[in-house]
Amino acid sequence: MFVLLTTVTVKAQHNTDSIDAQKRAVEYFLVEATGLQEQERLDESFELIEYCRELDPESSAIQYLSSQYHFALGNDSLAREMLECIVESNPDNKTYSKALVQYYYNKCDLQAAISVYEKLVKTAKSKEDIYMGLYALYYENGDYGKALATLEDITRFVGSTMDIMLQRLKLYLHLGRNDEAIVLAKQMIDENPDDTRYVYLLGGTYDIIGDYEMAEKIYKQILDKDPDDVTAMSSLVEIYANNDNTAEYEKYIERILRNERFDSEDRLNILANYVIYLEYIDSTRAKTLIQEMVSLPFCQLEHNQIYLQYLEYKEAPAEEILPVLDKIVEVVKGPFAVKNYLVKISQVICTCEIFVEVHTV
Repeated sequence: MFVLLTTVTVKAQHNTDSIDAQKRAVEYFLVEATGLQEQERLDESFELIEYCRELDPESSAIQYLSSQYHFALGNDSLAREMLECIVESNPDNKTYSKALVQYYYNKCDLQAAISVYEKLVKTAKSKEDIYMGLYALYYENGDYGKALATLEDITRFVGSTMDIMLQRLKLYLHLGRNDEAIVLAKQMIDENPDDTRYVYLLGGTYDIIGDYEMAEKIYKQILDKDPDDVTAMSSLVEIYANNDNTAEYEKYIERILRNERFDSEDRLNILANYVIYLEYIDSTRAKTLIQEMVSLPFCQLEHNQIYLQYLEYKEAPAEEILPVLDKIVEVVKGPFAVKNYLVKISQVICTCEIFVEVHTV
């Protein structure tokens, strides 16, 4: 009897040692595979991972690595099937589920991605990031009701932050719950009385729901406190443009153009477009405006460049173009830029000389 028990114990110990040795072998080969991957020796790395899968076919970790290589090799169908099986066997594993969600998202199958997260959020111990991902998917898929409910779940984790309130306001607008959106925007102002951004938000909310009169009132209240507030002026310009209020549109867009606080690149784009607009209405006004902009103490180079383009478009005489070119050369930086404008000056002068010669003869 003693001999029999000893024999069984020895065999059991042998099996245990064999299993441990196999585990160690798998761990070793996985480390080697990772090293090969870092060396971009992907074929060799993939072979080792597949060998590990043969040694331990039940390992979800190995199957997951194998699925990622199949994705890299373009075997999407096989990789997806492997990943779906892994997720089904490990319903609370975030890494596997997120990989499957990413696959579905890349394939523009938002509903399938949502389904994975909806299952995961029921089983995962830590849920905050899952709710965040689920919210983003609901929002992108247009499921605004579900997105709002998920936002409430997120609030339990992070509290009612300004960002959460902003997201809620956007959802109210999508759902047509306009009164609640206005109330929330006013609440955000009350909680941040010194932050003008939330006043802009209230004005923008009125604008979105089509209450242009209230939006205009909000933006003008801002300008009463700060006459040079560019955001308020820009918002009024947009309102007047959308409602065909030509006089107010022109009034505020010209205020913006004369405002040094306005972003220079945006000002130049607006100026170029506004000159085209004025050219169709009154060419004299267009030219007068550009000449005024050139006289301002800021953005002189850019304003002169636009003036030059305008004069060339109007085929103005050389005596008008040359003074503008001279001003540009005075402030332009870089030898190549200077050379280009000097060449342009010489071309204008040559044209002038040819004109004189022809008419002299």
